[in-house]
Amino acid sequence: MGLLARVSGGWGADPLWGVVYDFLVEHPLVGRPAWALGLHSDLRRLYAVCDEVSELPAGSRVLDLPCGGGVVLRGLRSAQSVSYVAADIAPQMLARTMDAARARGVDHLVSPARVDAGALGFDTASYDLVVSLTGLHCFPDPEAAVREMGRVLRPGGVVVGSTILLDTGLRFEALRRLGRAAGLLGPMCTSDQLVQWLTRAGLGSVTLEMSGALGYFRGVREARCGKSPQGPVEATSSTGDTPRPPGGAASAQARHHDRSPGRRARRPAATRHGRRRDLGPRDLEVAPPRARRAHPPWRLRPRRPLASS
Repeated sequence: MGLLARVSGGWGADPLWGVVYDFLVEHPLVGRPAWALGLHSDLRRLYAVCDEVSELPAGSRVLDLPCGGGVVLRGLRSAQSVSYVAADIAPQMLARTMDAARARGVDHLVSPARVDAGALGFDTASYDLVVSLTGLHCFPDPEAAVREMGRVLRPGGVVVGSTILLDTGLRFEALRRLGRAAGLLGPMCTSDQLVQWLTRAGLGSVTLEMSGALGYFRGVREARCGKSPQGPVEATSSTGDTPRPPGGAASAQARHHDRSPGRRARRPAATRHGRRRDLGPRDLEVAPPRARRAHPPWRLRPRRPLASS
């Protein structure tokens, strides 16, 4: 396969970026500075997601989607009694994952599966953990992929992952444009869209942590599949910014604030000061009646009578 095809041929052409990505993750002395320079993110955040695999109880089932070169396998232990399904649409990525599994001595736990992320062929409620590290931005239909992740989760199961987002600033626009031109990035989504998709997929306790160009997301499958998620939505930034939950519910509630004379009209909580937060008691604070301003002294003096002619 030619070098040009591996640079601009998309994931079906076994792109060189896949090799570079795996190398950076497996060699933190080089990967951490490169990660911070290119994505403004901390590579240790990715390692923390992989470590969740090692904490699973016996009998758990894991879905790695897309598995890529097998990065998440760094969290899998050979003595674990779990079932690990490595899923990807590219045969080259599946082969690379199995090579990594054999090198780590965990190939007896891993089963490869070639699937379409938007139409998984797995049974409903069949996995305890779905991991999607830096893969959602590659899918041609990310919303369908999120919906499928929620469908295959068992009640109480967890979906966790990371993705490049569209609303992380102009400094990453060149990265997004280059990825699209190389056929490596799909339409992607904004942070608000991602949280909305996770919620519609039946996930509660949704969190979204911003880390440079990436957003690390997490959600728990509700026990009652027919009930809307009740967990809070949290959004944080690794740079210490104010949390930013999705603006849909907050702004809708703000639009229905009582505008009666006894209430203080406030700007919607989703847009005040350019940041978003949940509605609190102060948003429905009743303003005290304003005291009538006294007239200045010169307004109280009687007028002088006009001099008679």
